[in-house]
Amino acid sequence: MNHRKAMVDTPRFFDSHCHLDDPRFDRDRDEVLVRAAKLGVAALLIPGVAPAQWSRAAQLVSRSTTGPTLGYAVGLHPQVLPEMDAAQRQRSLSELDTAARAPGVCAIGECGFDQHTMKLGVDYGEQARILDAHLEVARSRRLPVVLHILRAHGQALRFLQRHGVFEAGGIVHSYSGSADLVADYVALGLSLSFAGSITRPGAHRPVAALRATPRARLLFETDAPDQFPSGIDKSMEGTESPRNEPAHVAAIVTVAAELLGEEPGSLASTTWSNARDLLGFPA
Repeated sequence: MNHRKAMVDTPRFFDSHCHLDDPRFDRDRDEVLVRAAKLGVAALLIPGVAPAQWSRAAQLVSRSTTGPTLGYAVGLHPQVLPEMDAAQRQRSLSELDTAARAPGVCAIGECGFDQHTMKLGVDYGEQARILDAHLEVARSRRLPVVLHILRAHGQALRFLQRHGVFEAGGIVHSYSGSADLVADYVALGLSLSFAGSITRPGAHRPVAALRATPRARLLFETDAPDQFPSGIDKSMEGTESPRNEPAHVAAIVTVAAELLGEEPGSLASTTWSNARDLLGFPA
């Protein structure tokens, strides 16, 4: 893991979920990180998707010398499961514990439940089996988990409540559940991370959930290169489908601060500390 001293005279932002290894960043990844650093983004987490991607994330973390401090997670994204047969899934799970021991790994995931994956033929029973394997590695390695839960919050909570409290904590990334469920996740020792959905007009559900989340369990993310937030000049990308990037977490925090009636710098400081304490970096 690459550690650098952050500037103390400007707000520091932590992007708790950014797919920096995505090929859409290949043409200008260094420039993306420079833009992020200029806006105060001092750290970001690269989530795990599949074994081949784990190695790409590891290379980015080990080679990074400028810009935000990088850490990464290892896990099987629920949406890749339909592309794998049973043997491939099991082989990937067997590699997980070894991968979790690598330098720079600070979490297990992303892993979880996805309704779309279920509709593509991987039922919730199989998704639960795979998630359980992730949680076992997280327990043994004393690492937090990164949870992907999409249109499956009831299923997820029933499973997670049987698991019990997460001693090392964890993140429900890009939280999409209702405000009523926030307390259930918090009771399990989990933090909730909010993405660009809170910036969109009429975003009543995510905003209500944001307001229901205790400050000590609040994180922000871009989920870049996806989930482009509202209110940012899309012409900078020059495409019909603008690419999100880690610099935009500053705008997301600013919008959240307005929604919560707080100063952006104060909210940035709180959520920076939350992410750093949970993920263990930067030092």
